[in-house]
Amino acid sequence: MEQNGESHLKEPLLHAADGASAAAARVSPRKERTTRKVMFNVRGMSCGSCAVSIETVVAGLKGVESIQVSTLQGQAVVQYSPEETDVR
Repeated sequence: MEQNGESHLKEPLLHAADGASAAAARVSPRKERTTRKVMFNVRGMSCGSCAVSIETVVAGLKGVESIQVSTLQGQAVVQYSPEETDVR
C-alpha cells in the first residue's frame, strides 16, 4: 500500500509480451488423462527383495503409472492408464 492510501494489489504482476496472448490462445487444451487403481493379493512373497522384483517388472509394463507392493500385507496396488493397458 502506498503512503497516500491507494492499493495497487489489483494491478497484474506479470504482463504478456507482444504476441504472447495470441500464442496462448492457439494452444489446444490438454487432454485430461485418466488413470485407474487396482489392488492385487500377492502370495509367496517372503522378503523386501520379492517386492522390489515385482515393482521393477510391473513398472516396466506399458501403461503402468505406478506400483506399490507391500510384503507385510501381501498386496500390490497398481495405477495404470486404461487407454494403454488393462487388467489381465
